[in-house]
Amino acid sequence: MIKLGITGGIGSGKSTALKIFKKLNAITFDADIIAKDLLITNKNLIKSIQKEFGNEIYKSDKLNKNLLAKIAFSSAKTQNKLNELIHPYVRKFLLNEFEKCKNQNFKMVVVEASMLLEANIQNDFDYILVVTADKEKRLKRIKNRKIDLDSIEQRMKYQMSEKDKIKYANFVIHNNKSIQNIETQCKNIWLKIKEEQNYEKN
Repeated sequence: MIKLGITGGIGSGKSTALKIFKKLNAITFDADIIAKDLLITNKNLIKSIQKEFGNEIYKSDKLNKNLLAKIAFSSAKTQNKLNELIHPYVRKFLLNEFEKCKNQNFKMVVVEASMLLEANIQNDFDYILVVTADKEKRLKRIKNRKIDLDSIEQRMKYQMSEKDKIKYANFVIHNNKSIQNIETQCKNIWLKIKEEQNYEKN
């Protein structure tokens, strides 16, 4: 079973790439969605978050997402601490899903994870795809999200630079053009992997 990890900065187009691979019949996972779910369902993780950041993070057993984000992105130290708490649970979840997919004879699994490299889980994958884009393009794409510009800039500041991410990449998509362009690039990567892995013969 082939495992492809997709990473890149906020607004680069990772989610778009993931959707394209899903259309190509890959099994797909979004690590950010998994993390959000674990933050409200995993009791051990919830206790760790409360211990580190205060009980007010959960009010009436409901996660205060805005407060957690405000605290987490206030400094590199707090963001790193949050990541240290969450990443092991996300990795455990993904490894379990990989095993299930393998047992069901699925041929390709693709995971979108914005912090894939920061979490140091790149060795869990056969290939790493970095989706990158000019900063102006990224800001334009996320302007309609419910995140203010200062928060976006803060998040960008604490993420690994795209230049450093590319050092780990087997494939790089420069997503500065149209949706058709990124779709073509994803399809080419898909074909390249299939060729290298004798995909149809496995």
